[in-house]
Amino acid sequence: MNRIAQLEDLILGQQAQMAVANSKMVGSEIFTAELERLAALDD
Repeated sequence: MNRIAQLEDLILGQQAQMAVANSKMVGSEIFTAELERLAALDD
């Protein structure tokens, strides 16, 4: 039973890390798109 709990914790930790990585990627894409939009306004 203890081993199952350890595996569940490991999986939850990995899912949390993936969620953070994905949110950072999405955030940087939005940031880049916004910079490009602002640069286009200067033209």
